[in-house]
Amino acid sequence: MMNKPAAYPKTDTDETSAVNLVESVLEKTGRFKCAIAKRDKVPNTDGTIELVDGDSVPVGKLEVQVKKIGEGKDSFPLERKYYEYSKTLTTPFFLICVDVERELMYWQHVHSLMPEVLAAEDQQSWTVKFSSNDQIDPASIDKTYTAWKRIIDEYLARVNEFPRVNEELGQVTLDAMEAIFM
Repeated sequence: MMNKPAAYPKTDTDETSAVNLVESVLEKTGRFKCAIAKRDKVPNTDGTIELVDGDSVPVGKLEVQVKKIGEGKDSFPLERKYYEYSKTLTTPFFLICVDVERELMYWQHVHSLMPEVLAAEDQQSWTVKFSSNDQIDPASIDKTYTAWKRIIDEYLARVNEFPRVNEELGQVTLDAMEAIFM
């Protein structure tokens, strides 16, 4: 047996193809600025996507985890670790799944009120099912932008309202804050 250096992971080509497709579709519009890593070793997240207005001024940011799904699949087994990671962020966290062969992409906002999370609190993974409303493609890019902007705006409102709410209620504990905003 001949000695060799370490190989790239078996998933390298698939994951790189998935990120390339996400970037090409979103960046083409000029309304999304992607900073998604390829061949990274950072746990939980692959990077960020920043939404910008018509003048390329940032209007909000979200973190993403990009995964390749099999051809014709419309679901993905989401591991609990991604949900747990979403709870550490002050920005939205999205799962973006890519069917590279058919050039289809789907997204899902990972958060505590996801039906999958509520139905499976004690499980280590659950299946996220995508619908046509979750699809990202050039024909529905305005719908995707609007949906993502709405989610970002909700997060920003919570963050910006916290000082006022905190003042009105007095010092708020972390447990109380989670009950108010989650």
